[in-house]
Amino acid sequence: MKNAAIAQVFQDMADLLELKEENPFKIRAYQRASHTIDDLPMELGQVMSEGKLRDIPGIGEAIAKKITELLTTGRLEAYEKLRSEFPESINSLLAIQGVGPKTAVRLYKELGVSTVDALEKAIQDGQVAALYRLAGKIGFLRHLMIYVLVNALLLAINLVTSSGFLWFLLPLGGWGIVLLAHFVSVFIFRGGRFERWRRREIEREMAKQRRGD
Repeated sequence: MKNAAIAQVFQDMADLLELKEENPFKIRAYQRASHTIDDLPMELGQVMSEGKLRDIPGIGEAIAKKITELLTTGRLEAYEKLRSEFPESINSLLAIQGVGPKTAVRLYKELGVSTVDALEKAIQDGQVAALYRLAGKIGFLRHLMIYVLVNALLLAINLVTSSGFLWFLLPLGGWGIVLLAHFVSVFIFRGGRFERWRRREIEREMAKQRRGD
């Protein structure tokens, strides 16, 4: 089993635990392990054969045991048990490269997508693109609300402490540029390059599955 596949298992576990609102420290431990493994210059199989898994920074005893289980059996009981707590439809979506736990849950809950065929139809009908655009709009509105509230607070503090120098205009302008860029990415470019790239990757993976690659 290659490093990339093992790193993906730990990232998926972190995402699933986050969906369950589990202990944030446990979630971060899996996220750190995933990032560490992804950046390793050598394969974990070689590291394990040398008995040096615990020498990898950020890899504790529990993670090391899970790595060993993945390398020796090709599966991880804890991961399979965690996936079993979610609807089978979500697990079938997770089998598609490029569809992580959060995306699978959103597709299932918001679009009723539970199979590869349904996902393909949702993509062709523009439902997936619309879902990403809606999420982008909600994200922008949250950003705007925080911008207004924080800068209103800064204005109040500025007027109380040093009304002769309007320093609150500095963060107001700097943050305003960031907010404008966010607006352009959501409403002008409609979702951004990353989401378009991810949809293309999903479509490519579904095509591979149909060909039996």
